[in-house]
Amino acid sequence: DSFDSGDTNYCGPFGMYDKTKTKANGDVVTDYAIVNSINVGSAKIKGTIRTGPGGTTSIGSGGSVGDSAWVNANTPGIQSGHFYDDMNVIWPDITFTKTNYVTATPANTNITVLMPSGTSGTNWTTNTITFQYYLPTGNYQINNLSKSVYIDGVVNLYVPPGGKLNWGGGDVLYLAQDSISHPVSLNLFCGASTATFGGNGSVNRTGKSINATLYGLSTCTAVIFSANAAFTGLMYAPEAVFTLGGGGSDTFDFVGAAVCFQLKFNGNFNFHYDEALRRLGPGRGYVVDTWKEI
Repeated sequence: DSFDSGDTNYCGPFGMYDKTKTKANGDVVTDYAIVNSINVGSAKIKGTIRTGPGGTTSIGSGGSVGDSAWVNANTPGIQSGHFYDDMNVIWPDITFTKTNYVTATPANTNITVLMPSGTSGTNWTTNTITFQYYLPTGNYQINNLSKSVYIDGVVNLYVPPGGKLNWGGGDVLYLAQDSISHPVSLNLFCGASTATFGGNGSVNRTGKSINATLYGLSTCTAVIFSANAAFTGLMYAPEAVFTLGGGGSDTFDFVGAAVCFQLKFNGNFNFHYDEALRRLGPGRGYVVDTWKEI
């Protein structure tokens, strides 16, 4: 499904996802123009699916694609007007230039943070977490990113090719509260071949998706989320197979938007598109809509 972190009618406190304020623009698209370019299986998609010209889709007996009323009623199949074969967009690889980056120093700092409690998106609790890294505004390199990180400014973080990005279960990448006087955001550039997010771990769990971006460089060919891993942000990894592990019970799972080479859902996993990214996210240039030959 979808929501809008910039519209209080369609989001919870601090622009977070609220399951009672959703929309139906959680689209799934591909440039592939082959038979079964998208295999819906038994997924429930409140939105539209699109393939390249001439592409087709397949859907299982339990699958449902359409508006909220269609999907909430467990109507099988694809609702009229919710499939198109008109996708024609190029997603280029990331060009990354490493300038003025310093190696981050472990701090092992205990910080009490505000975290959501339950699945409603409106209940909160405080937790004290040991953060291996405390990062204020700056450009940092970490060769082995595997423990909790606290972001307290505008941060660019680089994991080089040959390095590791492997968060275990329960590890947290936490962004401090963003404000006009104290902006907080993260661009995480991953050159590691595989980025793994363990079960019950979280990235930007209390923030807006516009504030955290995971860029998979051309050497990043796999991104794996285990059951109950939670991510709020934008993921752009055009060379990566993105696997979302099922079996969890978290309502949030992935909140934001993702671009990848291939997407695989296993079991129970929720994906909530943040429509604010269309207005505030990175631009992709112009696409020709119509033309006239002379």
